[in-house]
Parts: sequence; C-alpha cells; structure tokens
Amino acid sequence: MIALIAFVVTMLPISAFAEARTSFIRSRIDSRPARPDSGIEIVPHKTENPKRSAIWDGSIAAGFAGGSGTEDDPYLISNGSELAYLAQQVNSGNSYENVHFKLTNDIYLNDTTDWELWGTTGSSSAGKADSCDGSAIEPTEQNKGDKVDVPIAIPVRPAPKTELESDALSDALNAAGQSNTFVSTGSYPWLVDSTTYDGRTAAQSGNHNVSSSTSSFSTTVTLSAGDIVSFEYCVSSESNYDKFKFSVNDSVVLTESGLVSWNSYSYQATADGEYTFLWSYTKDGSVNGNSDACWVDNVYIGAPLAVTGIEVLEQLDIPVNGTGTVVYSFLPENAYNKNVSFESADAGIAAVNANGVVTGVSAGETTITVTTEDGGFTGACTINVYNQAVTGVTIEPSEAELLAGYLMQLTTTVLPENATNKNVIYSVDDESILSVDQNGKVAGLLAGTATVTVTTEDGGFTASAEITVPAQVTSVRISPISASIGIGHTIQLTASITPSNAANKNLSWSVSDETIISVDGQGTVTGLSGGTATVTVTTEDGGFSDSAKITVCYAPANTWTVIGQTYYNNFCGVFNGDGYAVRGIYINTPENYLYRSSEGLFGSSGGDSIIANLGVAESYIYGDTYVGSVVGFNEGTVTNCYNTGNVNGNEHVGGVVGDNDGTVTNCYNTGNVTGNKDVGGVIGDNGGTVTDCYNTGNVTGESWVGGVVGRNNSSITGCYNEGSVTGKDYVGGVAGYARNITDCYNIGSVVAGGNYVGGVVGYNISGTISSPVADCYNEGSITGVDYVGGVVGAGNTVITNCYNIGIVNGNERVGGVVGYSKAYNGSTTVANCYNTGSITGKNKVGGVVGYNDEGSVVGGTNIVTTNCYNTGSVAGVDYVGGVVGSGLNITDCHNEGSITGSNYVGGVVGYNKGNVTVCYNTGSVTSKEDGYDYGGVAGYNWGTITDCYNEGSITGKDCGGGVVGCNRDTVTNCYNTGIVTGVNTVSGVVGENMDTVTDCYNEGSVNGNDNIGGVVGYGDGGTVTGCYNEGNITGKRNVGGVVGYNADEGTVTSCYNEGSVTGEEYVGGVVGLNNGTITNCYNTGSVTGERRVSGGLLGGLVGGMVGLNNGDVTNCYSTGNVTGDEEVGGVIGSNDGIVTNCYNMGSVTGDESVGGVLGQKLNGLITNCYYYIDCCASSNSYGTALTNEQMLRAESFEGFDFETVWTMDGNPGYPYPKLINNFHTAVYAPIANSGDANGDGTVNAVDALVAMRYVLGVSTESLTPEQIAAADFNGDGAVNAVDTLLIMRFSLGLIEAVVSDPE
Repeated sequence: MIALIAFVVTMLPISAFAEARTSFIRSRIDSRPARPDSGIEIVPHKTENPKRSAIWDGSIAAGFAGGSGTEDDPYLISNGSELAYLAQQVNSGNSYENVHFKLTNDIYLNDTTDWELWGTTGSSSAGKADSCDGSAIEPTEQNKGDKVDVPIAIPVRPAPKTELESDALSDALNAAGQSNTFVSTGSYPWLVDSTTYDGRTAAQSGNHNVSSSTSSFSTTVTLSAGDIVSFEYCVSSESNYDKFKFSVNDSVVLTESGLVSWNSYSYQATADGEYTFLWSYTKDGSVNGNSDACWVDNVYIGAPLAVTGIEVLEQLDIPVNGTGTVVYSFLPENAYNKNVSFESADAGIAAVNANGVVTGVSAGETTITVTTEDGGFTGACTINVYNQAVTGVTIEPSEAELLAGYLMQLTTTVLPENATNKNVIYSVDDESILSVDQNGKVAGLLAGTATVTVTTEDGGFTASAEITVPAQVTSVRISPISASIGIGHTIQLTASITPSNAANKNLSWSVSDETIISVDGQGTVTGLSGGTATVTVTTEDGGFSDSAKITVCYAPANTWTVIGQTYYNNFCGVFNGDGYAVRGIYINTPENYLYRSSEGLFGSSGGDSIIANLGVAESYIYGDTYVGSVVGFNEGTVTNCYNTGNVNGNEHVGGVVGDNDGTVTNCYNTGNVTGNKDVGGVIGDNGGTVTDCYNTGNVTGESWVGGVVGRNNSSITGCYNEGSVTGKDYVGGVAGYARNITDCYNIGSVVAGGNYVGGVVGYNISGTISSPVADCYNEGSITGVDYVGGVVGAGNTVITNCYNIGIVNGNERVGGVVGYSKAYNGSTTVANCYNTGSITGKNKVGGVVGYNDEGSVVGGTNIVTTNCYNTGSVAGVDYVGGVVGSGLNITDCHNEGSITGSNYVGGVVGYNKGNVTVCYNTGSVTSKEDGYDYGGVAGYNWGTITDCYNEGSITGKDCGGGVVGCNRDTVTNCYNTGIVTGVNTVSGVVGENMDTVTDCYNEGSVNGNDNIGGVVGYGDGGTVTGCYNEGNITGKRNVGGVVGYNADEGTVTSCYNEGSVTGEEYVGGVVGLNNGTITNCYNTGSVTGERRVSGGLLGGLVGGMVGLNNGDVTNCYSTGNVTGDEEVGGVIGSNDGIVTNCYNMGSVTGDESVGGVLGQKLNGLITNCYYYIDCCASSNSYGTALTNEQMLRAESFEGFDFETVWTMDGNPGYPYPKLINNFHTAVYAPIANSGDANGDGTVNAVDALVAMRYVLGVSTESLTPEQIAAADFNGDGAVNAVDTLLIMRFSLGLIEAVVSDPE
C-alpha cells in the first residue's frame, strides 16, 4: 500500500500539467514571433502613389542623377538608364566598396501592364517551365453529336400462290379416308409435305415472310350433337403479333402466338347441324419472327372414338436424379378420350408425375402402370434406375477478367449430363485476390491472377478457371499542375495513374482554349498566343481527371543585365532603396554557363555590401543557379527588402535572395517561387543569418524546399510562412532542411510527394528548435509520404516547446510534432511539445512522435521527455501511439485523443523498446479488424513501463490490455480503470505476459472470450507479483480474477482478486487455468461458471482460486461465493496438479462434483487443505471440514506456517488465517449465528453485553445487519435474551457453537 501511495503522489503532477496546458494552448494559437529592431535604419516601403520614373528605354546613362557617393551625399538613381549605368560599372570590375547609393523614386524597367504573362519566347528545354502567372480558365463543355435517323428497309411481297388441291391437303392433314373436303383459298394457300422446325411432316401456312397477310383453309360438315373435331397444331411466330386461329361458324375458339410446341385441341358439337371450321395464320406489318409459320396435323371429324386398348413401352432406363418419359399409344390412334393416369409401384425408387415424366430416386427396379380413363385399360413399363458415375467436369469460362468489387458466375457441367452425384466443391488458390462460394459465384477482391478449381465429389475430377482481377484506375495526377511557356514553346505534361499497375491506362487530353495552346495525345502542349488555358487529362477507365494551368508568356521590350554578374565582379557598396521599388525586371537566362553566375536585380553582393529598404515588384526572373529577385548570391547584408514578382530557376532559388552567406533581416516575399533544388520563399540556400522574415507566396520545387528557406546550414530566427509549399523530398513550411530554427511558425499548407516533410522544417540536423517566448509551431495541413511531422519531418536534434494543431497525413513515420527522431553519436530530446491536430498514416504513427529511434546512441539515450502530450486523433495500421508510434524512453507524457490502428496500438506508445515512466492515457484505443497487441499505455512492450495508468476505453480483438497489450519485459506499479473489451487474451493490465508484471492493479471491467484476466490474460511463462483486481471480469474459457491462463513456468505470487468473475469453462477467482505456480494469493470476489452446452461441462471447472489446476497452488485461500454446475470447488474446480496449505470460507454451490476445497480430483494431490463445514453440501472428501470455532484456531490448520507465511494475529474484522506478506487486508463481515455481535473477530462477554443492549433497545450505536445476524446465536431468526445467555456461556467455554452458517 505504501508503494501504491507513492505511485499516486508521483502521478499528481501530470494532472496539474494537463490543466496548465489547456490555457497554454489558447495563448499560443494567436501568438506570432515578435519583430525586434534589426539595428539598421528602416525606411517604410512607399506603397501609396510613390514617385515613379519613365519606362526605361534600354539605354545606359553616362552617370548618376547626383551625389558624391558618401554616406551623407549618396549617388542618386532616378531611372532605368542610371541603374543600368551602375550595372555596367560593377560588371566592369568597379565594386564600389563603401560607396553609397540611393533611389529617388520607383524605377520601371518595362511596361508592367501584363507582367504576369512574361516568360521565355524561344525553344524551351524539355521539362523546364516558367512560372509566369495568369488566371485559370475553366474548361468548356464538349459538344455532343446529333442523332441520325436510319431508314428501315421494306421487304418486297412474294408472288401469290394458287389454290391448294383438297385431296393433297387432306393427305397433309392426315385426314384421308374421311368424308370431309378441305379447301385452302386466297393468295397464300397452305403448303403440303412441309417439314416443321422439329422435323415432323404436316400442312403448313403459306404466308411465310409476308407482312399483313393471312393464309387459311376450311371445311363445312354436318354433325350430330356430341360429334367432335380434333387436331394437332404447332406455332412458331412473332409473339403477340402473328397468330394462329381456329374458328367455328365464324367464332374464334382457339388463338395461339409465339413459340408453341405440338399440342392437341378438340371441339364437340353441342347440337345437330351444319358446321364450318376455319384454320388461319395471320401476320401483322412485321415480316418475321421465329420460323414465321404454323402447322396442322391429324385432323379428325366425326363421332368420338372409344379407347379399345393401350400399348406401353416395356422398359425405361434412367439414372438416379435423372428423368425419362413413359412412352405409350392409344388404340385406336385417334381415340377421343386420351386421358390416362400413372402410378409407381415403388416411389422410393422412381417417382412419376401426371405427365408421365419419371424421376429416378434411388438405384433399383420398379414398375410404372398406365391406366386409361376411357375403359380402364392398363399397361406397364419396367423402370430400371441406376447410379450414373461421373466421368469428368468442365468449367466456363476457363479464362476471364473480373473487376474488383464485381461478381461473376462460373458455369460448371458435370459429365455425363445424367450423372447421379453432381455435387462439386469450389476453391481458389489465392483468397486475397478472389473469393468463390459453393455456387460458383466469384468475387473480385484485389488486383492479381488466381485460379478457381471445381472438384467433383464423385471421382474427384477437376477443372480450373484462371481469373485475372485487373487493377482499376482510382485517380490520375497531372504534372506539373501549372507551368508557363513561350509562344512556339512546348512542354511535356505527364499523367500518373494510380495504381501504377492499372490495366487500362488509356487517356484523353483536352484544352479549354485552343487559340492559346494545343495538346496532342501524348500530353505535349504547344504555346500559340499569350494568355492562360487549362489542359485536362481524363482516364478511359472510370473517367477520372486532373488539370494543369498553362500560361503562354512573351518577352517584354527590355532584358535586365544584373548588377554584379559573377562572384568576381560583385557589388560591395551600400544601396538604399529608400522605400522605393524596381519594377518590370525581366531576366531570361535558364541556362547560364558563366562560373558563379547569379541572377536578380543584383547578381552578386560582397561581404561589405548593404542592400536595404528596397522592393522588387511586377517582375519576371528566370535563371539557372543563384537566383533571387533582389540578390542572386549575397555575402553582405540585405534588410527591409521584399519581392512580389515571379522568380524561377534551377538551384539556389529564393524570392528575395538565391543564396545567402551573409545576413538577411526583415524581408518578405509574396511572389511565386519555382525551382528544382534549394528553393525558398525568401532564401534558396542559407549559410548565414536569417531573422524576422516571412513568405506568403507559393513555393514549388523538387528537393530542399521551404516557405522561408529551402536549405539552411546556419540559423533562422523569428520567421514564418503563410504560403503553400510544394515539393518532393526535404520540404518544410519554414525550411526544407535546417540546423538551428528559433521562434518560427507555419500556417500554410505543405504538400510533398516524397519524404522528410514538416510544418516548420522537413529535415533538421544538429541544432535546436526552441525559444523561451513563442517557440515553433505549425497550423497548416501537412502531407507527405515518409518522415512526416507537424513541426519536423525528421531530425537528430533537440526539439522543445513546439506544437502542432494542423492536420498531418503521411505513410510511415508520421508524427504530430516530429515524424522521425534519431540520435547520432549523442542524445536527442523532444520536450515540452504537444499536438492537437489529427494525425493519419500507415506505420509508426504517433500524436507527438511517429518513430523515436535510438540510432547509434549507446544505451539508448534518445528520449521523449518532460510534458509532451496529444489531444488529437491518431489513426494508422501498425505501430500507432497517442504520444509515440514506436520508440523508447518516454517520461511525463500523456494522451487524450482517440487512437486507432490494427497492430501494436497504444494510448501512449504503440511499440516500446525503452523506458516509459509516469505516463498515462485517457483517450480511447481501438485495434480494428483482425489486429493484435493493443493497450492503454503500450501496444507492445520490450522495455520497462513504470508508474503509468490508463483511464480510456480499450477495444480490439486479440492480445489487449488496459496498460499493455503484450509484455516481453517489465511492467511495474501501473494500473487501469478503463473498460477493456476484446476477444482472446485480454486483461485489465497486460493481455499477454512473457516476463514481469509487478505491483499493478485493475479496477475496470474486462470482457472477452478466452484467456481473460483482471491483471493478465495469458501468462506465457512470466511472473505476476503483488497485483490485484477489483473490476468485473467476464469471458468464456480460461477466465480469472488475476490471470486467465497461467501457462507452464508462469508464476503468480502475492496477488488477490475482489471483483466478480464470470465465465463458462475454467473459471477461477485468481486464475482460470493454471499450468504454473500460484503462491500466497487469495480471492474475495464472487466466481460464477455458466453451462456452455447441454450435457457438457458447466461453465465448468469453477474454483474460488483456480478453475482447472495442472500446476502447483500453495498457501492460498478464498472467501468469495463460488457458483457453477459441475466440478465446482471452493479453492479448485478440477485438479490435476498439487494443492497445498489452502482453505475456503466462501459458499460453494453446484449440481455435481461440488466440494468445499475441490470439485473434482483427477490425478493431482491435495495436502493440508480446509474448508468451512457449512460452506456447501460437499459431494467429496477432498480437504478437511472445520467448524467456525475450529476455523478460529491456528492449530486446526495442520501444515500451515504461522511464523513466516500465515498469521491469526492483528486481523481486525477477520479472525481467520491470513497471509503475512499479502499487502491488502481482506474485508471481514461477522458470520451469522457466531455470537460476534460487535464484529471484532472474537466472541466474549462484550458480545453478550452488545446483544443484551440491542434486545433492551438501549444500544448507543446501531448494529449492522451482519452484526444482528451474528447475535442470533441459536439461529431462530430473532435476537432475544436467550441469545445473550448462550453467547455468554459460549465465551466462557461452557457450550459448543449452536449454529454456524457463514455467508
């Protein structure tokens, strides 16, 4: 208990820290770095109606406007010609060291009316593009084609046919010999000797393929009432339009259309008289459908003919499950009543329906009898039903493509067709690509090729289908997304399809304005005229699209030659812009091969130079290396300068300075900056000092790209970025690559297609990101692939007092503050940092740090320490943590955000390899799908976790814990109060333990299936010492108050349970299933086992201490109530191990195999074990029953060590044996009818006095229900004077206890 108190005291500062941080966040969000005095005279920029010069005509002046070049009398420059004169002089070798210059007004080097369209005009190099800007034009809707009507051809009618002879028609109708005359008149008489589509010869209608026509024949006869006309007919026509009709005296009595197989029809005369019968086939305006005809056969007219007999085919052979038809014929053939019935002698062999169709049921022989309705004549057919063996199987299609998310039905044919057993089984060789059900329905899952195999149950014949799931397009991305080219220029756009292995990569290209640009089918764009248009690429698969804005540029009249073209001809004077700007600079030297050539207003400025109070506006600068609007390469001082124009280059490209080895202060950029490497909004590459600068323009590059500085090898202080920053690798909101950064922040979006991406710096090395005032922080959204952080993408440095509130997205090593922190030959620290933004990645994802790696540090001194926390949501797959995704040495940190992942998911750290101390989690932790190793503090621990706790809800599948999911080292002095829910191997503290768990406890409820424990779910050979549980534990199999399953070589020592434990099988108050060692433990909680299946084990193997014991249990006891059905014991449910020096005081309830100590003994040993005699109706003799009086005496417990293990002394409220070294005191309630009326654990004269005062109603304090029950010594349900007398006599040793009945 002393250790527990010390732990609580240790943890108190974290709560105080959390409250202090809440107000700290609010104060930080609106703060911005202050701008201290630079020490140089600052002249305000003249933004309203400044004086301006005339537009430069390209000439060079002979001198300056005035002045002598001294500090007090500087040379004055008032127009472009005088500025060109300065350039001429410097480029000729005059550095003007310590000479002063001053602008007197804004200088216009070109007409800037359409400066956004300036750019290159000659043939551009492949892959290079300008960045002149223009407004995007939305694409116009494509025109749709007009519908074209197709004329329908009208067939030519055939020549009419002559009348059909009556005798020939009678023969065709099979009516020869009857005294009837059949006449077919009109243009389309009926045909004779015609063969139907099924091969039968009969009379056929004669208007085949003739639209709007009728073909008919008729006869007129005299009939008596009861006479009949019967015939057979067949129709093959256009359904519902071309019709066969039979009429009696001009009344239609039969109409058929469509496809009608041979059928019969009879008409019976109702009165004597003359009857005219007409058969006709009528067609509508259409010309065909099916065979486009009808047939009539077997016409009979006269008195009904009686049946005289029936002939039946003697034998029919059919397979099981096969069918056949009983063949029979009437005598005479044209008998009137042809109704028959069928009967099977054994329907278990062959069944027959009303149409004579026989179905084989089982192998054997039986008889089908056919009986005529007219006359009752019979005939029999012998049915032989046989088993038809399978000879093979086919599957169709054998090869196919199936899109992911779609279904396909395979068609399987078992050979032969009449096989008896047609059962088949379907399987697939790669279930990640395809799934198949047992009906042959295949579902596409992921891209790839898999084989579906069908196997016959009879014979094991197989057939296979190879199904390919092609990768489907999910998106397309165009690159570059914006570019500028000159008239006549071309630029190659590329379209990247996701996924890269998509099957259909066909693309179409279009432009919004074909007068400005054109595009071919390969994405090559050609500039036609000045302006801006949009190129759109669209995928054929899915119709995904992306667009690029293309600006066609032109060159203005004047091209500027820089002041100080090279490092050897640089400017070393003092240039004071006096708040004015140089406007309309046009430079177009994308491939400048001069050594150390630089581009800008000033190309190169020496170490003694000062350029101040100057703006560059409405300009287009395109160079190769060392490109900046004010200075390309600077070794001096640049202060209070700005740029609003576009700056383009290859390497060392900056909005104000391309490369700085001097000092840059109080400068800013709002223009677009584009390059390849070392690209920054203010400075491309810095080796000097950068202070109080900012950028709001868009910065685009490939590598080492930053909002303020692209690459920094010195120091950056008090700077910020608000513009969007785009690149691939080493991309940051303030700097892409840096050493020392102080008091900086970013609120712009940072997007990178590669690695090392950060809100402040992409990659930081060997420096410190810190400040006692504003620190460094990020509010912008950050997107990258690997090594992505809200403040730092990756670094091996000290990061302090930094925070992120922006959204961070990446793939691996993604963190709210730093994505990857690694030490090289020293230590690295992340301290006093926090995150409130949402963090999303795949692997190694953390609220503060994604991956904290010790690198080459001996002993692992790399730490995340001192007041770091996260309140934002963190989502990933593997190695996901609220503070650190994967790492080591975490101190005084906590998480409040929701954490979601699959494997190795923790509230503080996903995967721990070092020391985690004084940390806690209050956020929810979820391991999704089939994940594992998830915990409130750590998902997986291979280090030491000390003085930590969890209050959040923990949910997952396997191997989950309130503190640690899986432990392979040490967990000490930790606890959980949150709800833990899982499936298997779940507990309140550690899900799976392979090493050491000490002085830990659980108060939260734990729910799962198998291996469920209050402290440890599955003890895989580890040790559990000094731990306890007070939460409710619920599971199915191997459920324990302390440990669910204690495996071989596992030890549980000095532990106890006070919570309720409920399960189905192997349920114990301390351990559910034990194969190891349990020593000095006890249980006071209720234990309940529930029946799992009728007739099976009941919740089975339920014990106050252990459900099923296969190991050693020594010096343990239970006072809790134990309930089950079978194999229910006060100490052990079922024993196959060794149980020594244990006892039970709790009630034990069950139906079979119930015992005070042991429910069922297998092959184990029970030694020196005892139970309270009235705890249960014991069904066995395992253990020794003791009365209450005996339970109160140490000598009753033979074999117990009352010197070093057990004690009967100093147990207020519990007068029975208690463990000396178990640090928790059991709560004792007086036993009913014991006489212990005052509940002090002994019975003496004081108890008799307490009982008497209660009887007389003069008690000075109320008695508890337990004390009143104890005072009822004789157990008659009332406390009276008799009880007081009996208590007194018992205390004097004059009588034995009358009743003893513990609760």
